[in-house]
Amino acid sequence: MFISRIELNTSLGKTRRALSSAQILHAAIEECFKAKNLDMDAERKLWRIDKLHGKLFLLIVSPNKPDFSELARQFCSPDTLGETKGYSPFLSTIKDGQKLFFRFRGNPVQSKADAGGGRGKVSPHITVMQKSRWLQDKSKLSGFALEDDDFRLVETGSTRFWRKNKEKPVEISYAVFEGILTVTDANLFVNSLKNGIGRAKAYGCGLLTVVKPS
Repeated sequence: MFISRIELNTSLGKTRRALSSAQILHAAIEECFKAKNLDMDAERKLWRIDKLHGKLFLLIVSPNKPDFSELARQFCSPDTLGETKGYSPFLSTIKDGQKLFFRFRGNPVQSKADAGGGRGKVSPHITVMQKSRWLQDKSKLSGFALEDDDFRLVETGSTRFWRKNKEKPVEISYAVFEGILTVTDANLFVNSLKNGIGRAKAYGCGLLTVVKPS
């Protein structure tokens, strides 16, 4: 596994358009792996946009190294290369009971059963409490625990784009959380770090990252 990031140049019109449409970024990220002749359907990639010290970064977790050359040409400043590190050595240090700082961008939604007992329509959670409870419910299935006072919602928003042959645009809401978590099942937790949590993973949601307290 690898974790990679590259700084985006928000003064470019192409970058601003991509940031407003997760479909554009999704396509650009897919392009980073095509040259490797991989089975694209089997290649699980997680990504999100992060703000750090006034700069904007694209963060990717993937089984293989990305080639940022074309993405950098379109959305970055000249000579921007990006950086990639092996992720597996860090993942191997995860233990039950560890407390870790985390950042997570997810797609907090709910589905209500229809009259026939099916899943029904999926709709976004609206309030801070609803979104926070959604994350706590997901944590129980993802190998970690959260206390109410140890995490907070730091950003919300949505991205809207059109898919081919669709009459209506797709709109995906997102919520960014930060705080402290406790690992309850190391194997399950590592799987969540590698494969993501929740829906809309192809469109910038689902990526959980952690760092150890200094």
